[in-house]
Amino acid sequence: MVAGVGTVQAQDAPPVLVLPSPANAPSNPAHFLLFNGIDLWRGAFDLYGGVYWAPGGLNDDGLVTQLQVSRRIDRYDSGSTLTSRVSTLAGYRFKRGDFEVKLLVGPQFQNIDPTAPNASLRGPQFGVHGVIETWWEPTPSLLVASSWTAYSVSNGRGGRIAAGVRLFDGFWTGPEASAFADIYSTQYRVGMHITGWHWHDLEWSASAGYLEDNYHRRGGYLRLGVLLRH
Repeated sequence: MVAGVGTVQAQDAPPVLVLPSPANAPSNPAHFLLFNGIDLWRGAFDLYGGVYWAPGGLNDDGLVTQLQVSRRIDRYDSGSTLTSRVSTLAGYRFKRGDFEVKLLVGPQFQNIDPTAPNASLRGPQFGVHGVIETWWEPTPSLLVASSWTAYSVSNGRGGRIAAGVRLFDGFWTGPEASAFADIYSTQYRVGMHITGWHWHDLEWSASAGYLEDNYHRRGGYLRLGVLLRH
């Protein structure tokens, strides 16, 4: 995200947390999950989407793959910068009782609009991207989830942790906290989330709260996402 004149944080799109299927899901397991979402605050607008594939089923142990694409506009004092990223990840899902973890890694392509004020940021770059996701339900009505990401381009890294209670046997809600950093800047967030709200075949999530970066910029943020299983 933008941090003053001529400085841009190359923050990646938020990790995509794949929820376990609801208890009333059809018996035929889903293998594909389509996702998209937006993440915005007064300094940036991030639009992302992609597809997640588990050959053995989204809720079974085994191979998982993910393709994620994002387009991001960062605002700074002298203008704006457009960043495009594509990550192709592969890994494995482990589930033990009410706890599961996913480990994914793969190549990442990044291209930044040549108007970026820092010459080292301009043009295409290639790197490695890794993701770790966890999901734990210590009781049927409590949730602790996390997602962690790191990528070699710009030495980016970050993570999010969220807790929640299950309401109306339909969705989770509770507090969240996250932090993101690269060689240009650092940002912290605290807020509230709603996860896994179902409407027809779609699963929605949303979060909002307060953020601050190391350039003393403060304000609100909003993140919206939607999933479709197939």
